Amino acid sequence: MTVQSSLTMFLTTSGKLSESLTKEIELKARVQEGKESTAQPAEAKAELESNKDAEAEVPPLQSNRVTEVEDDRNVLVSTVPVLDKTEASAESKFVFGEKEMEHLNTLLGKYVGTHNFHNFTARIKAEDPSAKRYILTFEACEVIEVEGMQFVRCTVLGQSFMLHQICKMIGMAIAIMCGYAPESIIDTALRRLV
Repeated sequence: MTVQSSLTMFLTTSGKLSESLTKEIELKARVQEGKESTAQPAEAKAELESNKDAEAEVPPLQSNRVTEVEDDRNVLVSTVPVLDKTEASAESKFVFGEKEMEHLNTLLGKYVGTHNFHNFTARIKAEDPSAKRYILTFEACEVIEVEGMQFVRCTVLGQSFMLHQICKMIGMAIAIMCGYAPESIIDTALRRLV
């Protein structure tokens, strides 16, 4: 039994939480793929406040903001954009080799640490504290071939990623490898006031 389920059961059995709100909380927990969300019982706050005896019966809870749990993601990236136009011909087959893997890992390594990732998601301002996230590891692991096409498997371990953050970070690294942007662009993008 979890803290959330215990609290929900207590509020329901004591009559402080309606059956419909209990079902809504349980549904949200399932939609979030089993992740705990201690904020969900707080949705019952309005109903509890309407009961004048609630303060006497249920002591106020203290909440502290904590860092989200670490998130581990695997991403497959096509090597087609990395193909150097000057070296490629119709007869030659591009191979994503050790040199390219090392260069990609160097670029992905620039994202490791605590940074302001506001430039890698939509609708988040630089001043917003939620833009500050950390990445523990970010690396290209292996080349996988599927039906004659090469893909690089990248893994990233860090704090709850924002919408499209990983795709945009990998896209920036690929743009640098293709020569569309200088390597310094990553450092610039991670600055708070850019």
